[in-house]
Amino acid sequence: MKNYKIVIDKKESFLIDEEEIDPNTINFMPEYCGVCGSDYKTWLGENNLAIKNVIPGHEVVGTLIKGGFKTKKKAVIYPYFNDCGKCIACKNKLPNACLNSMTYGVQINGFMQTAMRVALPKIVEIKKITKKECTEKNLKQFVLTEPLGVALHALNKSGIKYGQTLLTIGDGAIGAMVQFAAVQKDLSVTNIIAKWFNKQCVITELSEQAKKIKSLFYTLSIPAHLLTNILLTTLKEEDVEVYNKDFYDVVIETTGSKAGMKDAVDCVRPGGTIVLIGGRKGIDSFDKGLVIKKEINMVGSRNCTLKEFKKALKMIRNNMEILASSQIIEDDDSIKMETFDIAFNEQRRTHSIKTVIKIKAEEKFNKFGMLD
Repeated sequence: MKNYKIVIDKKESFLIDEEEIDPNTINFMPEYCGVCGSDYKTWLGENNLAIKNVIPGHEVVGTLIKGGFKTKKKAVIYPYFNDCGKCIACKNKLPNACLNSMTYGVQINGFMQTAMRVALPKIVEIKKITKKECTEKNLKQFVLTEPLGVALHALNKSGIKYGQTLLTIGDGAIGAMVQFAAVQKDLSVTNIIAKWFNKQCVITELSEQAKKIKSLFYTLSIPAHLLTNILLTTLKEEDVEVYNKDFYDVVIETTGSKAGMKDAVDCVRPGGTIVLIGGRKGIDSFDKGLVIKKEINMVGSRNCTLKEFKKALKMIRNNMEILASSQIIEDDDSIKMETFDIAFNEQRRTHSIKTVIKIKAEEKFNKFGMLD
């Protein structure tokens, strides 16, 4: 059979490659793959960790294959190899900080291909999902498993407690999933999600992404008095004090931007905690003197553990239809493999929270379910 795969062959360029493979050697057929910020960095030629001619993608849902047969089982894949067991991080039981960590779609060819063999320990089956539930709209939500796992890890690293205040900086997929995770964990925290304009902690208009996040929280039936804290709608520059500087117990910074870092340090309370997820160029642009003055705890958060990944999958499974109705992933948001580059145009990147590539296989299955 033929395997079709997206290959980023050079900066802002890709090709669809094909190869003949033995169907008995594969165990997984990707169906939908999310596009992440790391894929964007690879596309721009800025991801120094990515191997040459890499197949991108680490957020995936697909079908399990056994002995050349297509099963009825759907699965997501834990995308990290972070357990070398030899480095100082692993010896101290910190697998996410593994010095030899590798990720599908970066150091290892990823999931934007029609058929592949996946390391068995990384396969996490979606339990008790019926054929009727396996609609395109529902299945696409499972590409959010990894971003939600990242959000859960950040919340766990923050040490946030019931009733404390949380400020999430950023309205992309990770920002949305931090909010979703906080609600699912029943933290009863005050949540604010903001988009950063003109390097100021001010919302001048409600972004398309933020509208969808707000829709998600209405769908989750969060009380109205909490919704006003979860999402600020329209603020003017003079209303900046609404953000309550020196107030939040925990700030989770997902953008890595200069503005995001500045406002994280400004808004966290003395002795509070800032969790850093975003790793862009502005990550080191903040007032270090203020960090000392306020005795701020700064915590790095990387990826997620397998346990957190499985917890995220359970949350997605239990809220699959709610997430689908929120349009975090739009109904018509799937991009075909041959138009992969559309994922990175500016209009889509500013409009969509999570873009999805539909991995379409041309190979057909016979009536017995065996690959032709």
